[in-house]
Amino acid sequence: MAWVLSIKIVFGSAAEREAFAALWRPLADYCRANEPRTLAYELLLSDKDEATACIFERYASKEDLTTHQQSEPFKAFKAALAQAEAEGAIRRVSVDGHSYNESGAGYMHRA
Repeated sequence: MAWVLSIKIVFGSAAEREAFAALWRPLADYCRANEPRTLAYELLLSDKDEATACIFERYASKEDLTTHQQSEPFKAFKAALAQAEAEGAIRRVSVDGHSYNESGAGYMHRA
């Protein structure tokens, strides 16, 4: 069964959420093209609060997260995010992450 990471992030504003998304998109593109064991990597935007987002990550195994985090594009994203936060361009008001093992009692996609 796959392993899932879900991270809810509340930003200081909708503009900050969009700035985060702009930094995040190249990493997501890299994951799709180069990380076959990263089964899903999606930035979800709240339909109730324009300053809230959720990152949904799904890996073939928990160990694949380590491979993902060791990639140069991930490290570049983290550095760019740290710089944007230091400059005040992005403020993460709250971050709430949880990880899960899939149970197999349902489905993630239709075959």
